[in-house]
Amino acid sequence: MTDDRSETTTEPVAATGRTVTGRTLVLATVGTIVLVTAVFGAVLGFLLPRHAALESVTVNGATVVVSPITGSVYGAVTIGCILMALVAVVMVASRVGNGNGG
Repeated sequence: MTDDRSETTTEPVAATGRTVTGRTLVLATVGTIVLVTAVFGAVLGFLLPRHAALESVTVNGATVVVSPITGSVYGAVTIGCILMALVAVVMVASRVGNGNGG
């Protein structure tokens, strides 16, 4: 009697011929963080009006109704802009450090 599980192996990414570059990994990480933040914002937008009686928020002089959509958009845009700014700083610093920019 043979064990079928011993014949199946999981190949690592390098063995499948796919390569993951640093840029791909960074963009995937940023995208995942933005997505998680959007979900968290949607949850807060759903719970805050019901449990804290918070109907609207004023941000930089603009009043916004608290809802799952506005919470999600606000969180995703805010974190996305911050992370992309950090990625841009790292890219510029990398080019200057390598002597390719200036």
